[in-house]
Amino acid sequence: PPSFFFFFVFFFVCVSFFFFCFFFFKQKTAYEIYQCDWSSDVCSSDLGPMIALFAGISALCFWHLRRYLRWVRWLAVLGIVSLHLVMKAPVWALISRISLRPGSSSYHRFNLINQFINHFSEWWLVGTRSTAHWGWMMWDTSNQYVQEGVDGGLLGLFLFLLVLVFAFRMIGKSITNNHGGDSFSVWAIGSSLFAMTVGFIGISYFDQMRSEERRVGKECRSRWSPYH
Repeated sequence: PPSFFFFFVFFFVCVSFFFFCFFFFKQKTAYEIYQCDWSSDVCSSDLGPMIALFAGISALCFWHLRRYLRWVRWLAVLGIVSLHLVMKAPVWALISRISLRPGSSSYHRFNLINQFINHFSEWWLVGTRSTAHWGWMMWDTSNQYVQEGVDGGLLGLFLFLLVLVFAFRMIGKSITNNHGGDSFSVWAIGSSLFAMTVGFIGISYFDQMRSEERRVGKECRSRWSPYH
Protein backbone atom coordinates (compact mmCIF):
# COMPACT_ATOMS: atom_id res chain seq x y z
CA PRO A 1 0.00 0.00 0.00
CA PRO A 2 1.16 3.57 -0.64
CA SER A 3 1.11 4.41 3.10
CA PHE A 4 3.89 1.89 3.75
CA PHE A 5 5.85 3.41 0.89
CA PHE A 6 5.75 6.84 2.50
CA PHE A 7 6.86 5.39 5.85
CA PHE A 8 9.72 3.72 4.01
CA VAL A 9 10.90 6.93 2.37
CA PHE A 10 10.52 8.80 5.64
CA PHE A 11 12.95 6.39 7.30
CA PHE A 12 15.89 7.30 5.05
CA VAL A 13 15.33 11.01 5.41
CA CYS A 14 15.20 10.76 9.19
CA VAL A 15 18.35 8.63 9.47
CA SER A 16 20.41 11.17 7.57
CA PHE A 17 18.96 14.12 9.47
CA PHE A 18 19.46 12.38 12.79
CA PHE A 19 23.23 12.20 12.51
CA PHE A 20 23.44 15.57 10.81
CA CYS A 21 21.60 17.16 13.75
CA PHE A 22 23.55 15.09 16.27
CA PHE A 23 26.90 16.48 15.17
CA PHE A 24 26.01 19.97 14.01
CA PHE A 25 23.02 20.94 16.17
CA LYS A 26 21.60 19.90 19.50
CA GLN A 27 21.43 16.27 20.52
CA LYS A 28 17.86 16.76 21.68
CA THR A 29 16.74 17.60 18.15
CA ALA A 30 18.45 14.48 16.84
CA TYR A 31 16.75 12.22 19.36
CA GLU A 32 13.36 13.74 18.58
CA ILE A 33 13.84 12.96 14.89
CA TYR A 34 15.00 9.43 15.70
CA GLN A 35 12.00 8.82 17.97
CA CYS A 36 9.61 9.97 15.25
CA ASP A 37 11.34 7.78 12.67
CA TRP A 38 11.30 4.69 14.89
CA SER A 39 7.62 5.16 15.72
CA SER A 40 6.62 5.47 12.07
CA ASP A 41 8.47 2.30 11.06
CA VAL A 42 7.13 0.22 13.93
CA CYS A 43 3.55 1.47 13.52
CA SER A 44 3.61 0.62 9.82
CA SER A 45 4.16 -3.08 10.76
CA ASP A 46 5.26 -3.81 7.21
CA LEU A 47 8.19 -5.97 6.22
CA GLY A 48 9.91 -3.38 4.00
CA PRO A 49 10.31 -0.53 6.52
CA MET A 50 11.25 -2.87 9.36
CA ILE A 51 13.96 -4.63 7.35
CA ALA A 52 15.27 -1.26 6.16
CA LEU A 53 15.34 -0.04 9.76
CA PHE A 54 17.27 -3.12 10.88
CA ALA A 55 19.70 -2.84 7.95
CA GLY A 56 20.36 0.84 8.62
CA ILE A 57 21.01 0.33 12.33
CA SER A 58 23.23 -2.70 11.61
CA ALA A 59 25.27 -0.68 9.12
CA LEU A 60 25.75 2.08 11.70
CA CYS A 61 27.01 -0.47 14.22
CA PHE A 62 29.77 -1.47 11.81
CA TRP A 63 31.39 1.95 12.14
CA HIS A 64 34.00 0.61 14.53
CA LEU A 65 34.66 -2.36 12.21
CA ARG A 66 35.01 -0.30 9.05
CA ARG A 67 38.66 -1.32 8.60
CA TYR A 68 37.56 -4.95 8.38
CA LEU A 69 34.61 -4.28 6.09
CA ARG A 70 36.22 -6.13 3.17
CA TRP A 71 36.38 -9.30 5.27
CA VAL A 72 32.80 -8.78 6.43
CA ARG A 73 31.60 -8.53 2.82
CA TRP A 74 33.40 -11.70 1.79
CA LEU A 75 32.07 -13.58 4.82
CA ALA A 76 28.55 -12.42 3.97
CA VAL A 77 28.92 -13.62 0.37
CA LEU A 78 30.38 -16.93 1.56
CA GLY A 79 27.51 -17.37 4.00
CA ILE A 80 24.87 -16.71 1.35
CA VAL A 81 26.50 -19.11 -1.14
CA SER A 82 26.83 -21.79 1.56
CA LEU A 83 23.16 -21.45 2.50
CA HIS A 84 22.16 -21.70 -1.16
CA LEU A 85 24.13 -24.95 -1.49
CA VAL A 86 22.79 -26.66 1.63
CA MET A 87 19.17 -25.50 1.42
CA LYS A 88 16.60 -27.46 -0.56
CA ALA A 89 14.95 -24.23 -1.66
CA PRO A 90 16.89 -21.28 -3.12
CA VAL A 91 18.44 -18.90 -0.61
CA TRP A 92 15.98 -16.12 -1.47
CA ALA A 93 13.25 -18.39 -0.08
CA LEU A 94 14.32 -17.11 3.34
CA ILE A 95 12.34 -13.96 2.52
CA SER A 96 9.13 -15.97 2.73
CA ARG A 97 10.05 -17.00 6.29
CA ILE A 98 10.02 -13.42 7.54
CA SER A 99 6.57 -12.48 8.76
CA LEU A 100 5.91 -9.62 11.16
CA ARG A 101 2.14 -9.79 11.13
CA PRO A 102 -0.71 -11.97 9.80
CA GLY A 103 -1.28 -11.50 6.09
CA SER A 104 2.29 -10.40 5.44
CA SER A 105 3.39 -10.18 1.80
CA SER A 106 6.73 -11.92 2.41
CA TYR A 107 5.77 -14.96 0.31
CA HIS A 108 4.72 -12.70 -2.54
CA ARG A 109 8.12 -11.02 -2.48
CA PHE A 110 9.89 -14.39 -2.56
CA ASN A 111 7.70 -15.67 -5.36
CA LEU A 112 8.25 -12.48 -7.37
CA ILE A 113 12.03 -12.96 -7.27
CA ASN A 114 11.63 -16.65 -8.06
CA GLN A 115 9.41 -16.03 -11.09
CA PHE A 116 11.69 -13.21 -12.21
CA ILE A 117 14.58 -15.67 -12.38
CA ASN A 118 12.48 -18.43 -13.95
CA HIS A 119 11.31 -16.07 -16.73
CA PHE A 120 14.79 -14.74 -17.46
CA SER A 121 14.49 -15.52 -21.17
CA GLU A 122 11.39 -13.36 -21.36
CA TRP A 123 12.76 -10.06 -20.01
CA TRP A 124 16.56 -10.11 -20.36
CA LEU A 125 16.76 -8.41 -23.77
CA VAL A 126 14.43 -5.40 -23.64
CA GLY A 127 12.22 -6.14 -20.65
CA THR A 128 8.62 -7.25 -20.83
CA ARG A 129 5.30 -5.47 -21.06
CA SER A 130 3.49 -7.50 -18.41
CA THR A 131 4.28 -9.87 -15.56
CA ALA A 132 0.67 -10.78 -14.76
CA HIS A 133 0.97 -14.21 -16.42
CA TRP A 134 3.85 -15.19 -14.11
CA GLY A 135 1.42 -16.18 -11.37
CA TRP A 136 -1.03 -14.94 -8.77
CA MET A 137 -0.62 -11.19 -8.11
CA MET A 138 2.60 -11.11 -10.13
CA TRP A 139 1.50 -7.87 -11.76
CA ASP A 140 2.47 -6.22 -8.44
CA THR A 141 6.23 -5.88 -8.92
CA SER A 142 7.02 -4.68 -5.39
CA ASN A 143 10.77 -5.03 -5.92
CA GLN A 144 12.90 -2.26 -7.40
CA TYR A 145 15.45 -4.68 -8.86
CA VAL A 146 12.73 -6.72 -10.54
CA GLN A 147 11.11 -3.54 -11.80
CA GLU A 148 14.35 -2.35 -13.40
CA GLY A 149 14.73 -5.68 -15.19
CA VAL A 150 11.11 -5.68 -16.33
CA ASP A 151 11.38 -2.12 -17.66
CA GLY A 152 14.86 -2.14 -19.18
CA GLY A 153 16.01 -5.74 -19.45
CA LEU A 154 19.37 -7.00 -18.26
CA LEU A 155 21.13 -3.81 -19.35
CA GLY A 156 18.75 -1.63 -17.36
CA LEU A 157 19.21 -3.79 -14.26
CA PHE A 158 23.00 -3.71 -14.69
CA LEU A 159 23.07 0.09 -15.00
CA PHE A 160 20.87 0.46 -11.92
CA LEU A 161 23.25 -1.74 -9.90
CA LEU A 162 26.19 0.19 -11.33
CA VAL A 163 24.75 3.45 -9.97
CA LEU A 164 24.52 1.91 -6.50
CA VAL A 165 28.09 0.57 -6.72
CA PHE A 166 29.46 3.99 -7.73
CA ALA A 167 27.49 5.64 -4.92
CA PHE A 168 29.01 3.29 -2.33
CA ARG A 169 32.45 3.79 -3.85
CA MET A 170 32.18 7.57 -3.61
CA ILE A 171 31.08 7.30 0.02
CA GLY A 172 34.03 5.01 0.76
CA LYS A 173 36.48 7.45 -0.83
CA SER A 174 34.97 10.34 1.13
CA ILE A 175 35.46 8.48 4.40
CA THR A 176 39.05 7.54 3.47
CA ASN A 177 40.01 11.09 2.48
CA ASN A 178 38.22 12.74 5.38
CA HIS A 179 39.95 12.15 8.70
CA GLY A 180 38.02 14.79 10.63
CA GLY A 181 34.81 14.64 12.61
CA ASP A 182 32.62 14.48 9.50
CA SER A 183 33.61 10.89 8.67
CA PHE A 184 30.81 9.41 10.75
CA SER A 185 28.28 11.71 9.06
CA VAL A 186 29.38 10.33 5.69
CA TRP A 187 29.15 6.82 7.13
CA ALA A 188 25.57 7.59 8.21
CA ILE A 189 24.71 8.55 4.63
CA GLY A 190 26.24 5.26 3.48
CA SER A 191 24.15 3.42 6.08
CA SER A 192 21.03 5.09 4.72
CA LEU A 193 22.01 4.05 1.21
CA PHE A 194 22.59 0.48 2.40
CA ALA A 195 19.18 0.45 4.08
CA MET A 196 17.68 1.65 0.82
CA THR A 197 19.34 -1.11 -1.22
CA VAL A 198 18.00 -3.71 1.22
CA GLY A 199 14.57 -2.10 1.24
CA PHE A 200 14.44 -2.25 -2.56
CA ILE A 201 13.74 -5.98 -2.15
CA GLY A 202 10.31 -5.16 -0.77
CA ILE A 203 9.33 -1.92 -2.48
CA SER A 204 9.43 -0.27 -5.88
CA TYR A 205 9.44 3.51 -5.62
CA PHE A 206 8.25 4.41 -9.07
CA ASP A 207 5.81 1.50 -9.28
CA GLN A 208 3.82 3.13 -6.49
CA MET A 209 3.62 6.32 -8.56
CA ARG A 210 2.65 4.44 -11.72
CA SER A 211 0.01 2.47 -9.82
CA GLU A 212 -1.52 5.71 -8.56
CA GLU A 213 -1.48 7.17 -12.08
CA ARG A 214 -3.18 4.05 -13.45
CA ARG A 215 -5.80 4.20 -10.70
CA VAL A 216 -6.59 7.87 -11.36
CA GLY A 217 -6.66 7.31 -15.12
CA LYS A 218 -9.02 4.37 -14.78
CA GLU A 219 -11.30 6.38 -12.49
CA CYS A 220 -11.38 9.29 -14.96
CA ARG A 221 -12.18 7.00 -17.89
CA SER A 222 -14.98 5.27 -16.00
CA ARG A 223 -16.41 8.65 -14.95
CA TRP A 224 -16.39 10.17 -18.45
CA SER A 225 -17.26 7.05 -20.47
CA PRO A 226 -21.09 7.50 -20.22
CA TYR A 227 -20.77 10.86 -22.01
CA HIS A 228 -18.99 9.45 -25.09
